[in-house]
Amino acid sequence: MMLDIVKSLSEANSEMQKIFFKKDMQTLNSLLSDCAETATQLCDFIIQLNGENIKAAEYLKEYSEIFYSISNNLDNAYEL
Repeated sequence: MMLDIVKSLSEANSEMQKIFFKKDMQTLNSLLSDCAETATQLCDFIIQLNGENIKAAEYLKEYSEIFYSISNNLDNAYEL
């Protein structure tokens, strides 16, 4: 289950580049938000199972924060 989720996140990352070059910022922003939320949920699940000091959870948290930041910056850039 977790491996499938990580694989889906990887595939979504590949799609993001294509969407970006098509300049479909609404779809890109939605995908960024979805990936960030998925990573957060997966991180919480890993912490629940194994505790706080798991590298995978740290990486997922960082991934999620980066994607939330990019998503917020896209929102701000297109409000101008």
